[in-house]
Amino acid sequence: LRLLREMLAYGINTFLYAMGAIIIYKASDVVIGIFIGTAEISQFAIAAAGVLLLSQLLQAFTAAIKPAVSDLDARDDESRVRQISFLTQKYSLLLIIPSGCFLVAMGREFLWVWVGEEFQDPAVIGGMGTILAILTVGHCLRLAQHSNFLVLVGRGQHRAFGLFTALTALLCVSASVVSVKVFNLGLLGIAWSNFLPMVLISGVVLPIYFNLKMKISARESILNVWWPALLGCLPSVAMISI
Repeated sequence: LRLLREMLAYGINTFLYAMGAIIIYKASDVVIGIFIGTAEISQFAIAAAGVLLLSQLLQAFTAAIKPAVSDLDARDDESRVRQISFLTQKYSLLLIIPSGCFLVAMGREFLWVWVGEEFQDPAVIGGMGTILAILTVGHCLRLAQHSNFLVLVGRGQHRAFGLFTALTALLCVSASVVSVKVFNLGLLGIAWSNFLPMVLISGVVLPIYFNLKMKISARESILNVWWPALLGCLPSVAMISI
């Protein structure tokens, strides 16, 4: 019975994380369809497609972390678990940062080449580019924590990640409804309503929680993850900005 409870708790926490991520990505389409109109669903979905592709790529890239961490944790090899957490987040950032910079800096051009013939009005493409830039920053912060989630999954300590991701989804949906129904902010309001909860939780709360859980100082995180990742991304970011 105890084993069953542990298995259920483990599965529920993983389910909350996965379902929270799906709601964050797709609930906006439902809100748009109910409160704005079906025509705008395609605009928002197309704008968000680049971020969704980046998410799928990162998840495939980091899939092997969980079994590796589980094996090391079973042998009480704390130092190598920490090393894996540093390496996987660093390599994730090497993918996320250049991709995010491209979508932010060249999102309008990307959308124009992709669907410019479908939307003849340049203002529509411009609005979609702005939505893409807003969503990219928020989702990149969330994706930067995905490898940390997998490390904690491997150790069976991912309850907080599941709960906070579910909370993020709830805040995104609630804020989207308020922005459209009360303030009439349209698609941009929905984009900002997704952005702010992800910045708060994925950009602040989850990194602090993970570092406390893994006993990693802010200095260690900067020196082992963020600084080398930023240096490694400089050439590609410089090319994008030219």
